[in-house]
Amino acid sequence: MTLKTDITADLDNVAFDTDEFAEAVTYNAVSINAIVQYGIDPTQDFDNGWQKSSAAEATIIVKVSDVASPQYQDTVVIGSTTYYVQRIVKGDAYTWTLELTTDERPRLR
Repeated sequence: MTLKTDITADLDNVAFDTDEFAEAVTYNAVSINAIVQYGIDPTQDFDNGWQKSSAAEATIIVKVSDVASPQYQDTVVIGSTTYYVQRIVKGDAYTWTLELTTDERPRLR
């Protein structure tokens, strides 16, 4: 085995295993496993009366083998909520980290 095959096996068997760190999501109508971290919920996140964000946010890590070339506004369904890719945070030979938003609205005071 090479280091590359070891890393790929670890991604499949540990990091992207839904019994461990990942959860099933739908990326552009294709079911894949992703590591999801939820961010700001604009309905609950206020600072001194001002809303900190105008959209619900999440960050996901996906395998390059599942998402070869992520694009702005790709759709990602997590549970029953549809998110949209806002930007690629980083990527390497194995994974992409993507910033998602949904439910954009004007900021409230």
